[in-house]
Amino acid sequence: MDIVAILWQLGVLSAILVFGLKIGLASGLANLSKKALATIVISYGIGVLIITLIASYYSSQITEIMYTYNSGFFLIMAAIMIISGVLTIREWKIHEKKHV
Repeated sequence: MDIVAILWQLGVLSAILVFGLKIGLASGLANLSKKALATIVISYGIGVLIITLIASYYSSQITEIMYTYNSGFFLIMAAIMIISGVLTIREWKIHEKKHV
């Protein structure tokens, strides 16, 4: 196995972990019921499994696209994260959400 494949797998695993942690933190702050939380966790797991199965068939094409448009993908992801952070902060300031 070459180093690029290992780094690719570590990148995918870290992305899954980051989004999983974000879901965990968001659900903890939202005071969801256990049933709703279980539904979110199961749907997240099924979604990751489906995306992994689809990606396994097209791994060489996906890798080539990622290498070609790497900076563009990072710019788009950074813009989405910045915009969602600003909107979240604005929402909290407007509605003055306070959790006990």
